[in-house]
Amino acid sequence: MQAHEPSTGALRGKTLMRLSQGDFSKLFIAAVTLDSTHFQKSLDDLFPIDTWTPELCIALGRSFLYAESMNLVLPIAAQPLLIRGIQSALRAGKHQVAEATVPAAYTALALSEAIHRANGNEDEADRALAALRPIEESYRQTALQRLSADDALRIANAAARSNNTGTAAIFYGRAIKTSPLDYRAYKGRAALAFQVLLSARNTTREAVLGEVRQAREDAESALRLMDEREREFEERRVALQQKRGVYWEKGWSAEAQDLVETEQMRDDRQTATKLRGIYSSVLGDRESAKADGLALIEASAAPLRSVLDRKP
Repeated sequence: MQAHEPSTGALRGKTLMRLSQGDFSKLFIAAVTLDSTHFQKSLDDLFPIDTWTPELCIALGRSFLYAESMNLVLPIAAQPLLIRGIQSALRAGKHQVAEATVPAAYTALALSEAIHRANGNEDEADRALAALRPIEESYRQTALQRLSADDALRIANAAARSNNTGTAAIFYGRAIKTSPLDYRAYKGRAALAFQVLLSARNTTREAVLGEVRQAREDAESALRLMDEREREFEERRVALQQKRGVYWEKGWSAEAQDLVETEQMRDDRQTATKLRGIYSSVLGDRESAKADGLALIEASAAPLRSVLDRKP
């Protein structure tokens, strides 16, 4: 390991550093960002997986799960490592390590099931679901209570893509409860309503109208929260000019992150605006005596489907 001179940053040569297992685990989690599974094979060639500590299994699994990549293989690769890490931690009496990893393992398994289901890999999806059930039985409250809003949103989006509307609705609700100012979950739930209503063949007019009202309210909430978020970004830009605030303290990385979100927000705003218009149109027909609940939704299916065909 090469050490740097603190004052100048110059290399001082090669220095051997002895790290404790805990220190190595913390450094691994903080420093490793992976966008492929090749690293796991290379590591396994050097150190057989049976010799890995629980912390190493968990660190690698979390790196796969939270990599900023669209590669859907990564959450699938994460789940056996996280499960192995939990099991080996329990055998070693490291119950705190195991319990702290439960939300990540829950997320990885739920994502794996949804990804396999969406791709038509029913056997793999069933295996992921079977592995998820023991965690739900043993740690359900722990997993859900500790689940972050981002993880809940990832599960909801993946479930929606696999047409598992019940799971999607649960986790959109969880994301909203955990982070009520995050517009993304409201937008997702507003879009999900279309899938839910089209699959509800035996429903009443009033039940459909109630779902549509809630969906329009979610779309309106998403748009209102986007407005607030954009005002927050503008306040940060003003503060930067005065040499204070988040951008001044954290530098370009914070500003760049907000710019990425701003770009995504444009698409989300367009989607939420269309959803609000379609649902409002449906509610405008509520006095029609001849229209039943499903007919109201089918009348708006074509424009709404074009919105939902876009990636969430």
